[in-house]
Amino acid sequence: MTLSPFLTLNDRGKDLTKLEKVKSLAMEADENHNNSSAAQTINTSFGGVYRSIDLNHSLLKDDDFIRQLAIALWESKSGEPIGGIPELRHSRVHDESLENIYEKFRTHLSNKFGDAQDLVTQVSS
Repeated sequence: MTLSPFLTLNDRGKDLTKLEKVKSLAMEADENHNNSSAAQTINTSFGGVYRSIDLNHSLLKDDDFIRQLAIALWESKSGEPIGGIPELRHSRVHDESLENIYEKFRTHLSNKFGDAQDLVTQVSS
């Protein structure tokens, strides 16, 4: 199971950041729904993000990065239906709470709306 080492390594008595939770969701989606075996790509892509954030003069921390990623992925889709469901529309990401942004990633990574490989491709491009 690729998800258990990630969860074990982050069991440090602190709440996981939203970025760590999104990585976990991506790994879970890959393992449970998509059969794309993207675990290595996910680890490599998110590893690059973590290294970038850990730089001494990084302007973005975990929560800032996840917000910027959401803006890059979804701001242009503001007002459009999500997954073809008219009642479920993309909102303006700039105005979203971090918890709502995390829920967008959760929705995107559900089997119904997207896959882990797609997210990793978008993150790394």
